[in-house]
Amino acid sequence: MPFQTHLFIDPNTLAVSARRCKRCIGCKKIVLASNFHRAVRGKVTSRCKACYSTYHAEKNEKMRSLPLRDRIELSVNRANRRSRLRKSVGPPLNVDDAVAKWTGKCSNCDHDLTFDWWPRQPNDDLAIIDRVSTRENRSYHQNFTWLCNACNSEKGGFDLCEQKDREIEVLQRKLSQARKRAREESIPYASILHPV
Repeated sequence: MPFQTHLFIDPNTLAVSARRCKRCIGCKKIVLASNFHRAVRGKVTSRCKACYSTYHAEKNEKMRSLPLRDRIELSVNRANRRSRLRKSVGPPLNVDDAVAKWTGKCSNCDHDLTFDWWPRQPNDDLAIIDRVSTRENRSYHQNFTWLCNACNSEKGGFDLCEQKDREIEVLQRKLSQARKRAREESIPYASILHPV
C-alpha cells in the first residue's frame, strides 16, 4: 500500500501538520512513515517496526521448536540454492553430511552457533554453511564447514585456507623484519673489546 498524507492537529497549539502514513499489514493500524524500516530500492517494509520485530521473534521461536535436523536441512537447502545459482560443479550437499559435521560451534573461532536471525542486527552467531575451497567453483559436497556469520563475513569471497596462508605469510614477514631490526640494533661483540 502506498503512503497517504494525513493531517494531524496538535492539541496544545492547534497547529495542523501533514504527515505521510501507511497501513501496517501486521497490526492493521495507520502508522507514520518513520515507523517503518527501509527496504530495497527506496521502499519500506510492509510491517511497522514493532510488528516487524514481533514477526521475526515468532519466526525464531518457531525455528527453535523444530528438531535440529530440520533446522540443518533448511541451511542445506539454502546452500544448495546458492550452489545452483553459482552453477557450481559437483553434486549437491546432503543433510546427513551436514548433520555429521555439526558441532554447534564455529569451525574458525569456536563460537557457539544458533539459527536465530534478527533483522537490522549483525547476527554474528548465525550458523552458516560455507565452502572451504572455492577453486574450480566446486559445490558444497565434501567441501563445506560450519561458520558463524562474523567469520563468514570476515572471510568474504576468499578461501578459508588461503586466508590462513596469507595470515601466516604476514606474520612470518613481520617476524623476520623484527629479527632483522633486532640484529641491526644489537651491539656486535667485537666493538666492546678493548684493543691490546
